[in-house]
Amino acid sequence: MELMESMFTEWEIDEIIKIALPSFPTCDTWSWGLTKHGIFSVKSAYFLGLRLWGGDEQSSSHLGNAKMWKRLCNASIPPKARRTWYLSPLRLDSLGVGDIPFLKWISSLVEQFKDKDWWNIFWSIAWSIWLSRKKWCFEKKERNIGSSIDKALSKPPPIGTYKVNSDAAILEGRIRIGAVMRNHVGDVMVAMCNMCPGNFIVETTEAMAAGHAIKIAIEAGLSRLELKIDCMALYHALAKRKCDMNYFIDVVCDILILASSCHSVNFSHVGRKGNDVAHNLARLSKNYSELRVWNEEVPCDVVNSVQFDIEHSS
Repeated sequence: MELMESMFTEWEIDEIIKIALPSFPTCDTWSWGLTKHGIFSVKSAYFLGLRLWGGDEQSSSHLGNAKMWKRLCNASIPPKARRTWYLSPLRLDSLGVGDIPFLKWISSLVEQFKDKDWWNIFWSIAWSIWLSRKKWCFEKKERNIGSSIDKALSKPPPIGTYKVNSDAAILEGRIRIGAVMRNHVGDVMVAMCNMCPGNFIVETTEAMAAGHAIKIAIEAGLSRLELKIDCMALYHALAKRKCDMNYFIDVVCDILILASSCHSVNFSHVGRKGNDVAHNLARLSKNYSELRVWNEEVPCDVVNSVQFDIEHSS
């Protein structure tokens, strides 16, 4: 008892002595006392918060003027979250709205944006920000903004659909192209790299890389594709199935023609961090004088990038 008095408060001791001791020696384990199974859940912590703040155990949609719900709705958007919103594909400028409460900010967005896909991205990023906050609060692990965005937008394709990533770079008057096709569990079906002459603008080279990737995928017998693009201008052109920018309209048309021969092709935007494998394959093209294709394997130089992608995909 003296040992407990030297280590715990009076009310903690009262709770400890209520614990029934086992008949046989067992190892101590951590247990959360507010659930039947002893495992922590956000729901149980939420109800604990309500009780501590004078609320009652009812759903958030019926909280009325509960203090905790009001504080959540009236909380200002943290600076890092503001930057995340701005750097995401949504380009939301929460930097200029002052200390507007989060709920009021969302209400203003409802009036501006009606597209379902837009809101899917919005809530994915909101959830990623929340997970980043939890990692910092409970594990002291900080996730950078780019990682939060990529985590929010990255997900494996459905069974039978293949995710295609492509990337391009220009060096010494030559276009370096890399692409990788993966199934729903992240296994590489096809990888390729190539180098060809040319010195075009970024959007054109990215479009050329995407076109090469789809062509290789079709030749490999993959007909259900999800093309991931890290160039926003190209993504918008393909998502709208048209191109308003004359400087790479022909290349975009080539991609759309190739896509029309597939069973299905969906286009989505991905951050640069989510395109590392294709980027590294593009860099690798300097080692080869012609097109290189790997079936169900990748060169040793990009194995780590592939593994990282699998471990960090949602």
